[in-house]
Amino acid sequence: MAQQTVLVIDDHDDSRLAERFVLEKSGYVVVEARTGFDGLALSLAARPCVVLLDMILPGIDGEQLARMLRADAGCRHLALVGVSASDDPAIRKRALDAGCNEFLEKPMSPHTLVEVVDRYARAVVGL
Repeated sequence: MAQQTVLVIDDHDDSRLAERFVLEKSGYVVVEARTGFDGLALSLAARPCVVLLDMILPGIDGEQLARMLRADAGCRHLALVGVSASDDPAIRKRALDAGCNEFLEKPMSPHTLVEVVDRYARAVVGL
C-alpha cells in the first residue's frame, strides 16, 4: 500500500515539527501549512487522508476552514481532526459542529496522535 498523506495545519512551528516527527516515524507522508488559506490549497492539492487542523489560525480559522472543506465536494471525504492548546469546551464544540470528526487537545501524546490518525487513515482505505 502506498504511503498515506497527513496534512498538518498549524501556525506554531513547534507543534508542526513535533506532529511531523511522530507521524513520519509511523510511516506517513506529512505536508504542512501555517495558515488556513495555505491549508485550504493543500487540502485540494496534496490529497491527504487526514487533516490535523489547529482551531486558532490567522486569517481563516480552523472552524471556518472545516466548514469550507465539508462544503467542497472534493474534500468532503477528508478526516478532519481539530486540535487546540486551549481546554475551552466551547472550542471543542465549535470544532465538532463545524465538521471535525474528532478533537484533540495539545499537547497530545505521540501514542494518541498516531492512534487517531491510524484509525481515520484505515477508514479511508476501507480496512
